[in-house]
Amino acid sequence: MDKEINILFIDDSIDDVEILKLEIQKEGYTIVGDIAKTDEEIKRLQINSYDIIILDYTLHSFSALNVLKILKKQNNQTPIIVVSNAQISDVSPEIFQLGANDFINKNKLNRLVYSIEREIEQQKHRQELTKLKLEFESHQQVLDEQNQLINQLIEATSNPIFYKNKKGIYLGCNQAFANFIGRKKEDIIGKTVYDISPKELADKYRQQDDAFFENPITQRYEHKVQHADGQLMDVVFFKNPIINGNGKIIGLVGHMLNITDIKNAEKKLEESEKRYRFFSDITTEGIVIHEGMIALDMNKSFEKMLEYSREEILNRSLFDFIPFKDDHELILKNVALNKNKPYQIRIKTKQNKIKTVEVEARDLKIEETNNRVVVVRDVTKQIEFEKEISQSQKKYQKLINDMHEGMGITDLDENIVFANPAFHKMFGYKDGELLGFNLKKLIPNNELVKIHKETKSRKDGNSSTYNVNIKRKDGADRIISVSASPYYNENNIVSGTIALFIDVTQQVKFNTDLSKRYEFEKKIFDISSRFLSSEDFDHKVNASLADLGLLTNADRVYILLIDNKYKTFSVSNEWCNTGVIKITPNYQNHPINVVEWGLNMLAKREQIYIKDINTLSEAAYALKEYFIKNEVSSFIGFPIFVGHDLAGIIGVSNPQKIRDYSNNEFLLLRNAGEVLSNAIQRKLAEDRIGNLNDKLLLKNKELEQVLYVTSHDIRSPLVNIVGFTRELSKAIDELNELIVKEEITPEDKENINYLINEDIPEILKFINAGGVKMDRLLYGLLKLSRLGRTVIESSDVNLNNLFSEILESFEFQIQSNKIEIKIDKFPILKTDRNLISQVLSNLIDNAVKYFDEAKKSYIKIKHQLTTHDYLIIIEDNGVGIPEDNKDTVFEIFNRLKPDMAEGEGLGLTIIKKGVERLGGTINLESKEGVGCKFIITFPLKQ
Repeated sequence: MDKEINILFIDDSIDDVEILKLEIQKEGYTIVGDIAKTDEEIKRLQINSYDIIILDYTLHSFSALNVLKILKKQNNQTPIIVVSNAQISDVSPEIFQLGANDFINKNKLNRLVYSIEREIEQQKHRQELTKLKLEFESHQQVLDEQNQLINQLIEATSNPIFYKNKKGIYLGCNQAFANFIGRKKEDIIGKTVYDISPKELADKYRQQDDAFFENPITQRYEHKVQHADGQLMDVVFFKNPIINGNGKIIGLVGHMLNITDIKNAEKKLEESEKRYRFFSDITTEGIVIHEGMIALDMNKSFEKMLEYSREEILNRSLFDFIPFKDDHELILKNVALNKNKPYQIRIKTKQNKIKTVEVEARDLKIEETNNRVVVVRDVTKQIEFEKEISQSQKKYQKLINDMHEGMGITDLDENIVFANPAFHKMFGYKDGELLGFNLKKLIPNNELVKIHKETKSRKDGNSSTYNVNIKRKDGADRIISVSASPYYNENNIVSGTIALFIDVTQQVKFNTDLSKRYEFEKKIFDISSRFLSSEDFDHKVNASLADLGLLTNADRVYILLIDNKYKTFSVSNEWCNTGVIKITPNYQNHPINVVEWGLNMLAKREQIYIKDINTLSEAAYALKEYFIKNEVSSFIGFPIFVGHDLAGIIGVSNPQKIRDYSNNEFLLLRNAGEVLSNAIQRKLAEDRIGNLNDKLLLKNKELEQVLYVTSHDIRSPLVNIVGFTRELSKAIDELNELIVKEEITPEDKENINYLINEDIPEILKFINAGGVKMDRLLYGLLKLSRLGRTVIESSDVNLNNLFSEILESFEFQIQSNKIEIKIDKFPILKTDRNLISQVLSNLIDNAVKYFDEAKKSYIKIKHQLTTHDYLIIIEDNGVGIPEDNKDTVFEIFNRLKPDMAEGEGLGLTIIKKGVERLGGTINLESKEGVGCKFIITFPLKQ
């Protein structure tokens, strides 16, 4: 379908117009419109009803420039395109000054439609811009009216109001503020508090401003203001943030309540009236402007009170927020009677909460409108605090009684002469019970010195704010913030103290908890970062134990290492709190069964936390007894693993503060325990690897020694066997030669007889001796090898019976050599009976073999118990061993006196290996010609 376009052609040539139409129609346009040939025709047309005007520059009957002037005079808004046969350089530039939008040469009419479309589009943009401008001007006018309304509202209030930027420069104020401080507004705006107030007051104002911008919530405080004539006035300041369109705080707005008259009026009122003249806190009122109950404007406090946004309240009936019909009737009645006194109604918030509020309305005449300004106060939190104070003692009483903060007055002897209900509630008493009480009955003894000092300060006319601990009637401890000032009688003499009391227990606890949490997290970080390297490991472990102990205020924190092989535990590291005695010396190689229940819990790779050991079940009886014995009432344990084995625990005894920590803090504490546990685990693993390496080196050394000695000792008989085998071969060859002779001479017979009866038997004897020696050596090595693989089976061994059996087997040698046996009475020893029997038999065998024929021989068998070890001692006065050889006697195949007894030198090697397999050590004390003393040592964990 063709596009329609409305065009006014101004041309005195119909033919030229047709050419132009054809060019436009080629692009699919349907043309409607008119053709004007004269000035008069142009003047009769509605120029702005066309989409475009096409003007021929080379008109014959009238001037194109004159046409443009006529159009301009008619306030033409329609785009104009000038066409001509002439070049642009030949056309007067005045056409553009007179309103032409474009110029087209008739030789280039292919640009005409493009120019028309472009100019129409631009015309639309110009019209939209004009429309937007008109709308903007309209909005601006509304904004100006609203600003005027707000300014009138600010100026209409009797409260001094001011606003500043963040640099403390006054941006504005109402006339009430200027009048209040006795200055002109132009002398205030652009200045700071230091320009309009004494320095001691200005410092306070600036300090409060700085505090407000650090925490930009509604600020309230009481201070002095000095009038230009020097008069000081008492005021209550209220400050709120000024926020720009981007949500950024750019300043503050404040207003003041003059309480000077309240304080001055106290001199004229009766003593009972004075009690109600001081009040401490008023929240900012909600303010709403309405016309016929339709909300036109409101402040932030009103929005906050209803919990609706400004947009949700504007242009709605206030009755939408007042759910009860009787309140509707009360409001309409007050509006009809034009009553200005406050009255109470109920409102419903967005969260469906019902609030009782006190409203006070005033007419506000703005131009021809009849608006009302309504001040709304939440009576559960606010009491009117202005000129009404002096009008009604009942109102003062209500104010004081409805306060959430406690208010009290004491005389100079610290007797309570007045206390509001909040004060009674704060101390846990019924209203009126505290009158006549002395503070000594309410304040702990350790706080009385502070109270006496504050009372003395009051006598000197000083005010102060301080915290004091109190004890409620129910015994609960609370922390109270006290703002106290001197209380003057009618003669202006200090007669006591008037004070405001606020319970800050939770705030103090929060600050304390915050500080504790910071310290807590710092200590946790210190522990976590301490083990980045393994240098000075014990010192780092001890420092970390101290950190855990101080964090939990525990009695002690320690590391308990487990010996899974011998089922014992030992305390390796320990931190103790002041006055707590260390347990480390007494807990070495301690039986594991007493703590087995706890270890089974820790074996699940989770920490255990026993808040009260009395709650332990019967299954944990041994652990409970262990805790009671060591005065442990609560306990935390963190496991230490090496591989899959539980290698130890980190124990925290009596953590006094842990119950106050949050779950997150306990999680951090557990992480610290895991960090320390992992560090110890890594160190134990490194130590275990080190021990295994040491053992491997020792085994390699032993193996090298065995290979060397074995190859040497076996080679000697082997050489003999090989040599004598060759000799035997020669003898047999010689015998064969003699036997095969045809004639055997007597000499041959003699040689045959010698070979058969002497030479060959002697060779076979030497061969047999070498074989026997090799067999003994190999048997000894096999015996030593089997000893290293023997499974140790511990049982209770009666050493007295064992020694009787061993000595009985040597009875013949002992009696033959007249050796005296001296033996102690031995206890029961838990060990492997076969292996300990082999060790003790070999030691007694050596003592019997190597007795000294030159003196009366004896063998002493004794035992000894030390703090950590159990010793078995076998001592003789035999031939002894030279001191130079004491370190080599336990080496394999070592024989110091081969002429005194048979053997391969494996006896002491087997003894040493057997003792080590039993978990002990063996040492030798000896002197040649004096005797030997072998000492076997078993740790007490045996």
